[in-house]
Amino acid sequence: MRVGAKIADEKKVLLWGTEIPAGTIGKGELGIYAVVNMEGEITLVADLQQTIDVGLGARGGTCWFLPTSIHNASWFNHTCEVALEAEAKLRAFAGLHCAATLQLKSYKVLDIYLRGGMEGTIESDLTTLSADVGVRMKAGGKVISKKFTLMDEYYSLWKLQKPDMAGFLIGMEEVCALGDHVAGVIRRKQGNDQYEPYAGPFEVVVTRPNGRTEQFSGSSDAGGFFLVKGIERETW
Repeated sequence: MRVGAKIADEKKVLLWGTEIPAGTIGKGELGIYAVVNMEGEITLVADLQQTIDVGLGARGGTCWFLPTSIHNASWFNHTCEVALEAEAKLRAFAGLHCAATLQLKSYKVLDIYLRGGMEGTIESDLTTLSADVGVRMKAGGKVISKKFTLMDEYYSLWKLQKPDMAGFLIGMEEVCALGDHVAGVIRRKQGNDQYEPYAGPFEVVVTRPNGRTEQFSGSSDAGGFFLVKGIERETW
């Protein structure tokens, strides 16, 4: 099952504006707006695997075709596994929007704009959280029915990338350089602030002293315990 949702919303507040009349021909308008907008997409993929094994019957002994004992021989086994994948990407902008329009009669023949301000982007896939904050400058418009872009530049000021452990509790039991392994336990948050063992795959991200990062795959058992080897051995 795959479910997605898109978000797009913008709010503009006029700070200053004026109208330049041109008699019966038309008019021109200038405006400066404070603008805030947000857009993004959230995707959720769920994979459900369910099995049911049922047996109904009885067993026992007989003597000369007469039953001497009867025992239940019924069983009911049920398993349900749910795998979830989620991705989210959101972008927000806050700044100033300057617009100039020229209208002839009832038709807008010229519409140009200049927009500048702070922009931030956040991405998450339940394992890694990435963020980028910077300055966005954009200019363009439309002449009659033809759209154009004069400038669309982004200048990054601050970036962040780190493991996203929301909903998970990770405990490191042992980090051994001699044995070249990392051991620990992973638990996933359920309702009422309760945690249960997480059994499944995960990625270990290691940052070396020289700044290079490496990823190592691992898997935890039914109790949430894991053991990842080969981390101290650098690859060149």
